[in-house]
Amino acid sequence: MASEQPLRALTRRSLESRAADELRAAIVSRRFAPGSRLTESQLSGMLGISRGTVRSALQKLLTEGLVSQRPYASWEVTGFSAKDAWELYTLRAALEGLAAEIVADAIGRGSLDPAMILRAFEDLKEACSRLDVKQADIADFAFHKIVVSSADHRRLQTQYDRVDAQIQMLIVVGNEVPGAVTRLVGEHQPLLNALLAGDGAAAGSVFRSNVTEAGRDAVERWPHLGEI
Repeated sequence: MASEQPLRALTRRSLESRAADELRAAIVSRRFAPGSRLTESQLSGMLGISRGTVRSALQKLLTEGLVSQRPYASWEVTGFSAKDAWELYTLRAALEGLAAEIVADAIGRGSLDPAMILRAFEDLKEACSRLDVKQADIADFAFHKIVVSSADHRRLQTQYDRVDAQIQMLIVVGNEVPGAVTRLVGEHQPLLNALLAGDGAAAGSVFRSNVTEAGRDAVERWPHLGEI
C-alpha cells in the first residue's frame, strides 16, 4: 500500500502557495501599506494557518522583493523609492519589448494565434467601461503578462516572474491618478495594433516607449507620493 505522506506534503505545499497568494494580493493592492510591520503570529491568526506555513509563504514573497525580514519573526512590507521605480520600469521595458518583438514576428508568420491577447484586451475594455479600477488594474497587468507568456521564451519568462509582483504594485499606483481608468484602453490600443501588424521591431519599439513613458510619469510623481 502506498504511503500517505506524499499526499500530505502536497497539501501543505498547496496551503503555503495559497497563503503566499493571499498575502501578495494584500500587498500589491496596498491593503498592507509599504512599511507595515507584519508578524508571523499576527498573520497566522488572520489566515487560520500555522506560523510555519506563514513563514514559508513570507519567504516566497521575500524572493519576490515584496517583504524584508526583521529580527524576532517580524517582517516589513517593502517600500519603493523613485530610483526603485525607475529601475523596475526600465527593466520592464526591456523585457516586454523583447517579448513584443517575438510575439509580433510569430503573429506575422502565422505561427501564433493572438486570440488570448485579444481576449485580454477585451477584458481590459470591459473593466474600464465599468470604471472598475480594481479590475482594470488586474486586466492591465494581465494583458502585459499574456504578451510575455505568448513569447514562449523560458528565460525571459523566468526573469519577468521575478519582478511581476513589484510591477503589479507599480501599476496599481500608476492607475491611482484621477481619470487613469478612462485612458487605459487608448493607451493599450497601439500596443495591440503593433502586435497584430506582425512587425517585431516596430512592436518592440512601441512597447518599450509605452512602458518607459509610464515610468517617467511615475518617477516625476514620486515626490508627491512619497516612498510607496
